Amino acid sequence: MKKLLMSLLTLTISQQVMAESALTEIKVSDDILYFATSEEQTATVSCVQPENTGTWAVSMNSSTGKNAYTALMTAAATGQKITVVSANDCADKSGFERPASIAVSSN
Repeated sequence: MKKLLMSLLTLTISQQVMAESALTEIKVSDDILYFATSEEQTATVSCVQPENTGTWAVSMNSSTGKNAYTALMTAAATGQKITVVSANDCADKSGFERPASIAVSSN
């Protein structure tokens, strides 16, 4: 039980959460969803290329990517802000940080 609690605590601490922010760009290219926000994002993982800092990327071939697209389009259409939690990797597109989750605020 103690090991489980420590693992959960470590997982929680290791995920980087970006502050609530407005979307500035949404783009889909080659089955990859790219998006950027007005909040200054600093790369949290070493795989992010400097020129890609501030832009997230997620595969549209996954349920996460499809759900992210829906959430981002909703936020863009309504002007709501989003909060992004980093997956701490560049698994979906080399050089771009991948989001683990995206939450749309309820204003």
